[in-house]
Amino acid sequence: RMSEGAGDATPFVESALAVALGGVICTEAVVVSVALIVRHLQKLSRPDLQYPIARMVMLVPVYSIASQIALTSGLVAAQAAATIRDVYEAYAVYLFFVLVVDYAGGEAAVVSKWGSGSEGTVGHVW
Repeated sequence: RMSEGAGDATPFVESALAVALGGVICTEAVVVSVALIVRHLQKLSRPDLQYPIARMVMLVPVYSIASQIALTSGLVAAQAAATIRDVYEAYAVYLFFVLVVDYAGGEAAVVSKWGSGSEGTVGHVW
């Protein structure tokens, strides 16, 4: 397309190759992440930790599908998909906080540690 006029060139993101490549990558991301989620849910040894992890991994299909919608649809659909993606991203941040609190021993342990007034020391290399 370099030989055509500058106004005639179609941006890559609007090309059939970009849409096809995006579809393949989106499908692969969804399949791999759903397989990971299923494996987590089949082998529940720590549900308090594994449920938030599985929900955070759902961010991959949400982002993939939203990106494919943005690539293939009009502006309104792309904005709706971006809104859904952003809401789920905020939920994933909340889930990460829940996971950190659970790793720390739960809400009661965290509140007790904060309220105890004892601040631990951290050894530094320098």
